[in-house]
Amino acid sequence: MKKLFVLILLLAGCVFQSQEERFVNPLFYKRLSCISKNYETYLTPNKIISTAHEPFDNIPCNLLENSDKTVILSCTLKEKEPQTFIFKYVLTDRFHYEGCRVVEEYSRFPNEKKWTGYTGFCLHTDEAKF
Repeated sequence: MKKLFVLILLLAGCVFQSQEERFVNPLFYKRLSCISKNYETYLTPNKIISTAHEPFDNIPCNLLENSDKTVILSCTLKEKEPQTFIFKYVLTDRFHYEGCRVVEEYSRFPNEKKWTGYTGFCLHTDEAKF
């Protein structure tokens, strides 16, 4: 009886153990280079790492949406006063003239419905070349 009880506890621990969040599409983990400015961005389900500012930004985020073509993150920027933004990354079927696949970034405040900010990125992967 004791063995059965221990087995049930072990199985319950496995079932209720928190799963690490991962992007559905592993391409979102690749290096993104801003098309209009000279900086790079890396995405994870819980942070954005960007070379836009020194030292490199390590922006904490929460994953809101996770699909094959779209990732939406709620992130808190550490400015003078912390500000939360929603960032949407869309993997497009378009290619930049340099041969990289285009990822579009849209941004907005949490209380807004309309996406107001836009940045284009080059996705760096062998798969993205012509």
